[in-house]
Amino acid sequence: MVKAYMVKYKIKITSDYNHSDYGYQKIFRAIYGYTQNVTKGSGKTYIYHRPGVLSKTPYIKKGKNEVIVPKDVLTPLLEFFKTGENPTHKWHEKGNWLGTYTLYDVDISEQQAKKAMERVISNSFVIDEDGMLKKLSIILEEFASGQRKQVPFPLKQSILAEIKKIISMDWYNMVVDKSGIVKRFSTIANQFKAKF
Repeated sequence: MVKAYMVKYKIKITSDYNHSDYGYQKIFRAIYGYTQNVTKGSGKTYIYHRPGVLSKTPYIKKGKNEVIVPKDVLTPLLEFFKTGENPTHKWHEKGNWLGTYTLYDVDISEQQAKKAMERVISNSFVIDEDGMLKKLSIILEEFASGQRKQVPFPLKQSILAEIKKIISMDWYNMVVDKSGIVKRFSTIANQFKAKF
């Protein structure tokens, strides 16, 4: 079993918003982040990833307003409920909503932690040398297969920073030998780090 916190939260809008308004949706996007595919008139599709407070961390969405997080992720989530500051929307002030929450110590299975870490790996992005958003795992696979031999310095720094964030997570270390996806990430990340 793996130790974690369950956060049960309520969002209360203090103005005339209703739950279908975009303002209400922005709050949940700020928590979980979102990815958008936009096709331009030329037919080219661009991926835009808007990170949320939890999007680069492992979490388990338990219910509509319930999320389980590792202990090291708890502080940023609780700060969001207090201040509204988040990476998705550059709000200068919290706005007209209140977030209340209750915390519970919980144990989760290794299987749950494994799925959460696999999602973190799958949803980790960097901006490549062409200015395009690309999945970290794809760039690492290109490097491991020999498709990509050179990595410009800014991209190298971004890749190394993302790798460092992922491998320092508590749940990562608990499941690295229990998930094929996490183990593969570990292998190609270590190859990349050894080269650079």
